[in-house]
Amino acid sequence: MIQLHAPASVSDKRLKTNRHLATFTIAAQSAFTGGCLVILLVLVPFWQTMSPAGFLSWFSMNAKALGSTMLPLEMMPLMSSIILSVNAFKKKLANKNAWMIAAICNLLVLVIFIAYFMPANFAMAGGTLAESKVASELLQWKSFHAIRTSLSILALFSGWFAMTRQSANGPANSDAGDRNRASLVS
Repeated sequence: MIQLHAPASVSDKRLKTNRHLATFTIAAQSAFTGGCLVILLVLVPFWQTMSPAGFLSWFSMNAKALGSTMLPLEMMPLMSSIILSVNAFKKKLANKNAWMIAAICNLLVLVIFIAYFMPANFAMAGGTLAESKVASELLQWKSFHAIRTSLSILALFSGWFAMTRQSANGPANSDAGDRNRASLVS
């Protein structure tokens, strides 16, 4: 028996593109969340053991590398979760709320970055933070970073749920359309 497939429709190609974008989003969100966890569980405790002058020196030398690593990791899931959320709402898919939650969490992470982390990081890297304020600033930094990490974890789980949730027309991640198009010829 030979299995023949009908040509893929535009709808099938869009579904496949969405599936690839969803997979990319989960991978990017996982990378960002992992980075956040390393910072929260490894770097912040390390920073807290340093002298204020030692920390400020370390941070000024490494802030650019941290930022140039974490900012793209933050922006990728933000942009793709927004695209997936808008698309899911336009198509009235069952996973629209889950993608919306992921997008909102990622937007909140960006707002926190702009409102708190940018000025705090510039102060610590630029030498404008007094050594006497380092310990209290690190406590506040850790608190905001814990919120950012929690939002990223929520976005990750929400995105995972959205990716595995069935759409209005059937499973978002199945090849049911391929099975329906297939016909057997003997």
